[in-house]
Amino acid sequence: MTGWEDLIDRLEERDTGSWRLNVHHPLAGRRIDIHLMADLDSDVLDDHVRAGLDRLMALGPDRLPGIRSILYSHARVTIEVTDYGLPDMPRGAGRTEAHLRAFGVGSEAECFDPAWVTGGSVLGEADHALATLWIRPPWEVEHGANLRIAPDGRLSLDD
Repeated sequence: MTGWEDLIDRLEERDTGSWRLNVHHPLAGRRIDIHLMADLDSDVLDDHVRAGLDRLMALGPDRLPGIRSILYSHARVTIEVTDYGLPDMPRGAGRTEAHLRAFGVGSEAECFDPAWVTGGSVLGEADHALATLWIRPPWEVEHGANLRIAPDGRLSLDD
């Protein structure tokens, strides 16, 4: 559990029902902004938002194998359907691997860099909260590959 009492004084209200919290995140290895938004029918941070923040903050190095696997699959699919206009890229066989290398990803084990973590959000809903870690890998700087943490801890990319 997040030490909510320790964090409450550090919340910066941005708008009614919206706050910003600047905290050290274990995967980023530095402080990032996490945006907290209450349910549309409320202007308070309820237990659902607190639970979402707990899930977000619990993402640590022990989850990196799964995160790398998700990001590597995303990179391969994205590269296969996108023309990045990179010079000297082979056509056909080897094209995906060449693009991965151009983006600094030689293998699944290299498919995460703390610098890619740009922030996070927790959006309150009536019966749960959506917790998301914002990731901007080099193959997806325009849209990002944001990592959703489900209430049961499952990880997926935010579509």
